[in-house]
Amino acid sequence: MDIGPNRIGENRDGQSGTSSGTFLSARDIHFRVGNRDILKGIDLVIGPGEIMSLLGANGAGKTTLLRVLLGLAAPARGEVFIDNAPTASLPRREVARSLAYVPQVHMTPFPYSVREVVAMGRLPQKGLLSNPSDRDHDVVQRVLGQIDISHLADRVYSEISGGERQLTLIARALAQQASILILDEPMANLDFGYQALLSKHLRGLADDGHTILMSGHDPQLAYSASTRIGLLIDGHLEQDGKPDDVLTAATMQKLYGVDVESVALACGRRAFFPTGQ
Repeated sequence: MDIGPNRIGENRDGQSGTSSGTFLSARDIHFRVGNRDILKGIDLVIGPGEIMSLLGANGAGKTTLLRVLLGLAAPARGEVFIDNAPTASLPRREVARSLAYVPQVHMTPFPYSVREVVAMGRLPQKGLLSNPSDRDHDVVQRVLGQIDISHLADRVYSEISGGERQLTLIARALAQQASILILDEPMANLDFGYQALLSKHLRGLADDGHTILMSGHDPQLAYSASTRIGLLIDGHLEQDGKPDDVLTAATMQKLYGVDVESVALACGRRAFFPTGQ
């Protein structure tokens, strides 16, 4: 697998938080829990400018795969790479400079402000005991504006809405200045407006050169927000391609076990509905 120079892509521009582009890849990933095989030989390469949605039924292994890619769980077999560097051989701080994680649910034990939560993204760059520099403050202020949440900066994080917390976590990941973003069901529990806003921000980040992988349950949201979709079925990545090619009535019936009707829209896109609804 030769997808770039034999090093991790580093941030140099200080603007969008990306370098010229960083690839995330996995080779032959296997993962077991007891006697159950959760992941069975996953191969995956995601590059700059791509937004890949990973769809699968409950228990399909989506979160497990994300944890393996993040280095939070060790595979029984296989390797994960940032560019051509195996992440298992790299210091965690170095990995964190290229790869940021946005969890589905996150609450703080203390009444931190939104600004303070976003500033936590600077830790991989500065270290836990370093005082914030002027540059750190500048980066935090810039990403607050980039995600359109500057007006929330002094609000208590635990007291804002779920959608606002999700945007705050994305801002924290951007403050980390990592070129790869992994998001665990970022659209879950968001209302329609915040789903549209988050999709817009993710497309903008991809246009800036970020590499984005997110898990989800809603095929319609994945179709609208992604450049690629992968279907995780029985531990295998059975489909991986453009949304129009991957999301069909047949594949969704196989994925979720329900009959689905695909409806062509005037704009050239499609909508999906369970039949009989």
